[in-house]
Parts: sequence; structure tokens; C-alpha cells
Amino acid sequence: MNAVDEQHTRAKILHYPDERLLKPSIPVAGLDETTTNVALLLERMVLDLQTLGLSAPQINVQKRLFVLKRNGRIYHLINPELSWTHGRQTFYEGCSSFPGQIFKVERHAEVVIDAVDLHGKEISFLLNDELGRVAQHQMDHLNGILINAKGELLSQDAA
Repeated sequence: MNAVDEQHTRAKILHYPDERLLKPSIPVAGLDETTTNVALLLERMVLDLQTLGLSAPQINVQKRLFVLKRNGRIYHLINPELSWTHGRQTFYEGCSSFPGQIFKVERHAEVVIDAVDLHGKEISFLLNDELGRVAQHQMDHLNGILINAKGELLSQDAA
């Protein structure tokens, strides 16, 4: 069993009201084996959960890193920054840290996110619609901002 497989068997998504979700993450200082393992673990979890994105703070790793699934491909965004925004839109969102809950959230209609990938290459994405919202949602996690602070709870599964 490799390091990512071992981490995957132990990894758990933090759920609100876990206070660790409120901690702003710190920049990734270098692309090392630990960073690669966290990114690959997030990738595997996104595929397993059939979701479009997941951030390191959601698995209690306080680093500025998230993964995004776009057109069937996984992107690893390290030290991402919003470099451009345009317009506003309101839509419905869920969150892996708030299982069974749906929120109505206002976000930018379009964004450009600049980051570094696992190979140290600078990448930039123009995102709108669902992927734009997912990227902004993950950026919020990196900043310790949760969906319940951004939006209105609309529905909750009976537990």
C-alpha cells in the first residue's frame, strides 16, 4: 500500500461545526512529496464522492490547495488566487462539510483563478457557471469561510 492509499483509508472530511474548518490555510511553501500526496488524496476523494471539488482544509490539512474536476479531468490548484471577477449570480450549493444541506449563495458570475499545478507550472482558468461557483466555494474553504456564512440554508435532510 502506498502513502496515498494509506491516507485514503484514514481520511475523513471534517463536518461543521468542527472549528478546524474556520482556520485560514497557509500557502504551500514548496512542491514536495507531502504536497503531492495531499493533492492525490484530494483527487481520489473527489472521484470517490463524485463531486467537483474538495479543499485541503476539509480534510484537516491547512494548506492553500484544492482540486477541481473539469470536463472529466482533475486539476490540482496550489496557492490559488482570484485575479479577476465579473458580475454576480445566485444559485444553490451543497458542501461535503455540511452533508444533506442546500444553501442559496450569491457569487461572482465569472472568475479567473491563477495557481500553480503539481509540476510547478503556472496555470490560469476562466471559470463561470457551476465550475466558477465550485472554485469560489473551495477558495472560501482556504480562507476559513464556510457556506453557512455566505448563504441561506434552504433545505436539510432529516437525520
